[in-house]
Amino acid sequence: GYYQNDTGHGACKTCPAGFVCDGDGTVAPSECPSGYYCPPGTSIATQHPCANGTFNNVTMLTAADECQACLPGMYCDRPGLVTPRGDCEVGYFCGGGSTSATPDRDEGSYGGESCVDATNASTNGLCPPGHYCPAGSRAPARCPIGTFSTSPGLGALSECSACTAGYVCGKEAQTAVSELCPERFYCPSGTSEATKLCTVGHFCEEGSSSPESCAAGYYQNDTGQSACVPCPAGFVCEVGSGSTSSVEP
Repeated sequence: GYYQNDTGHGACKTCPAGFVCDGDGTVAPSECPSGYYCPPGTSIATQHPCANGTFNNVTMLTAADECQACLPGMYCDRPGLVTPRGDCEVGYFCGGGSTSATPDRDEGSYGGESCVDATNASTNGLCPPGHYCPAGSRAPARCPIGTFSTSPGLGALSECSACTAGYVCGKEAQTAVSELCPERFYCPSGTSEATKLCTVGHFCEEGSSSPESCAAGYYQNDTGQSACVPCPAGFVCEVGSGSTSSVEP
């Protein structure tokens, strides 16, 4: 932790910040190695490693706060790292400074791209419901409209569930299905917007997943209707009748 680069002195000098004096009789301090920092008086090159969640790829650092936070999308799980250890694992997100490839959800409240832009994310955790996190995610990606997710830890877009038939999923990152398909329309699985009008010869009540055929004795000659109408006198209307002109009087 001391050196002397001159002759004729009664004492040694304290090793300066950013350097290490790691042997007896040191004449010239050595540069502090990457992965570590060296405050004044450092006597061993590995005395002060950059902490978990940080790394340092340059030499001559002087204090712990000069170590760099682990990069977004990556993890730094041990002290003294020169580079991050690797990508955050599938199903997790690493917004920066992560100490694990599979960070616990309690490392911080969710601050991913549903709340702020991904470049501003700074928390790490298990991918939350309504999102998916491929390997190396810096923030959770939102399940798109027409889908939802009730489970945490999804790792791919394909794991987002298609919207339940009879419902509409018109928002990103939905964690539940609650909006019923409006009457006069039908909504098959994966519907993001009610655009499919009920067909001729059928009716569509609220929550319809497909057009329902008019019962015998009823008909419907128009699209987008929520009910069928009684067959007029003098006509016969079979199941799914679309008009009275198509049946025999």
